[in-house]
Amino acid sequence: MRQNEYRKWLDIFQQAEGGIDKISRSYKKYGLHKQPNGDITFLEWAPGAKGIAIFGDFNGWNRDEFWAQKNDFGCFHLTLKALPDGTPRIKHRMKYKLLIVGADESRMDRNSAWATW
Repeated sequence: MRQNEYRKWLDIFQQAEGGIDKISRSYKKYGLHKQPNGDITFLEWAPGAKGIAIFGDFNGWNRDEFWAQKNDFGCFHLTLKALPDGTPRIKHRMKYKLLIVGADESRMDRNSAWATW
């Protein structure tokens, strides 16, 4: 029974991320990451959520401005384009939160599981 469950999850990890070794380095992919062009990429895994928005100092705490898209594996992704001068929209030490819309339509403010600071 446990071996079947183990194999099931190994298969899920393989399909979703390319294997368990890549899952173990997920901190390199999930959360917020500044790109060389100044864009910020955001990736969060929340398979039970209906929606995720990111908000904070960078947008006047507007919860409805930046909504992520959900893929088939429950990952929400979003690219926040750099400002016209090429600087990132979210600068170092800016505060941010996630608005998570649950399956029951409840709305909850949460910290990202992948926040590094």
